[in-house]
Amino acid sequence: MAGRSRHGARRAAGPPAWPSDALLRTYNVEAGRPSLDLARRRVSGAIRQGRASGVVVLKVIHGYGSSGAGGVLRVGLREAFARFRRNGALRDFVGGEEFTIYNATVREMIDACPALRHDSDLEAANPGVTLLWLP
Repeated sequence: MAGRSRHGARRAAGPPAWPSDALLRTYNVEAGRPSLDLARRRVSGAIRQGRASGVVVLKVIHGYGSSGAGGVLRVGLREAFARFRRNGALRDFVGGEEFTIYNATVREMIDACPALRHDSDLEAANPGVTLLWLP
């Protein structure tokens, strides 16, 4: 929930507060149509908070670019996720279109987070989401 600054202006909501026992969380970074830079910062915060809370998989909803913008968030965030993986901030990530039991990484993610087996995007080939496997 967004708050107000001391000057009365609305502040953007930060990463969500999650229970510490949740292995799978969803974060909708697309809400409010943020810029790519702001979306990167928000997802970075959600990753940090998820890791601190024991989250194993963070499902990021970024949209797929149906508005004609070419999927700026999808493309830009996935480039950032590749950097995060190289830097050790992520174990791995899988785009929604590859979120299938036929993907070896997904099977490993399901072993680590069994709730993924029941996720509505499994086998849905949804390019508007990316699943982040946190270390």
